[in-house]
Amino acid sequence: MKKDILKKIFKLWYIIIQILILILVPYLVTFVLDVQRISDFWQTFTGNEFKISGSKICIYLVAFAIIFWGLRKLNSKKIFLSGNDYGSYSKFTYIIVNILGYKIELERKPYDKIFWFLLGPQIWNLTKQDYEKNIEKLAEIDKTNFKFSINIRESNLMIADTYPVTIDQLPDEKRKFDTIIVSRKKASSGELRIESVDLIEKVSDMFAILQETGSIINLYLTTNIINTERIVKDILKKGGRSKYDIRLHLQEKDGERKFKYESIKIKIG
Repeated sequence: MKKDILKKIFKLWYIIIQILILILVPYLVTFVLDVQRISDFWQTFTGNEFKISGSKICIYLVAFAIIFWGLRKLNSKKIFLSGNDYGSYSKFTYIIVNILGYKIELERKPYDKIFWFLLGPQIWNLTKQDYEKNIEKLAEIDKTNFKFSINIRESNLMIADTYPVTIDQLPDEKRKFDTIIVSRKKASSGELRIESVDLIEKVSDMFAILQETGSIINLYLTTNIINTERIVKDILKKGGRSKYDIRLHLQEKDGERKFKYESIKIKIG
């Protein structure tokens, strides 16, 4: 655990350096510049007394603003964690890199962070890779373990896209609940980077059914970025937000890739 934290800090060294530059350099500027002379000039030019302490604050703020603008300009075309780095960083880290002007690529981010980016205020400079739109009938629905009834306590919705999923991957405590699996078969091109219109339509239909039950919807995903984005924007954000009660379960990284029992409540709107 401690090793992972140290690794993350090391990978963020360039962000830490920028923060130090932003805070410390304006402070050093107030010592380098002749503040007394600036204060005297201001008083001569305006006829108003300008205290040294006030001058230092103004110089600090001006230097801070210039450096901040420069860093954002420098970072505006850079992608935070480009390459194969997995973006399991805190929300605070993403807020900082967003303030510093970095683009955030949606690929290789945990689903809870992707939902947070897409459902929250539109303040993020998001980017994603290109995906091929496909209108083939690629999706299929398995409702073998689903018996529709009103006011059930919980239900499971598993959406398989880039990787298949099975009921055996559900947390043991959740297998007793009604389960629907929506799966995307491979496109004729065999690509994983497919925006599947059929998958999204079927997922939308299943959300509507589960919404009618009034249950907590336990959500399990192996969807690519474009299909995840469509689920969020075209279904969740346009649905009856007061009725959705969604708990997102992330997958384990190793072994059988089971889904974790711990869930993250998804806030819509």
